[in-house]
Amino acid sequence: MVGSLEGKTIFQTHKAGEWSASTHESASIRTRSHSYGLVIFNAGTVGLSGTVDVKVQESSDNGVADTWADVTGAAFTQVVTGRDDSAYIGHLNLNAREAYIRVVVDVGTAACDLGVTVLMSPDDTVHDTDLEFSV
Repeated sequence: MVGSLEGKTIFQTHKAGEWSASTHESASIRTRSHSYGLVIFNAGTVGLSGTVDVKVQESSDNGVADTWADVTGAAFTQVVTGRDDSAYIGHLNLNAREAYIRVVVDVGTAACDLGVTVLMSPDDTVHDTDLEFSV
């Protein structure tokens, strides 16, 4: 069941597809006027010996002074073969965050299929009970 998307904003931070072994940083997302965010990580096929690490970072000045910092606890468990082909969800309380966030994906060893989306909402309701993280 899908609820109303009224007042919510969707950001596709990492377009679904094959991502090379490297670190991939999303564009920044302004958090003001939003109270919570769901980070939805769709893990596709992980390449042979590949790994995927996904985390959220925050900045008060949109990274102007290279001020991005990891959000403590806002990282998914590393995805490897056996944990791939699944969707993972994390919850962010944006009232406790800096003015900007971004998602960082680190693909190790081999190319991997994945996509990441962030759903921002003006209310603070947690919509999923099977979360990888909630901070």
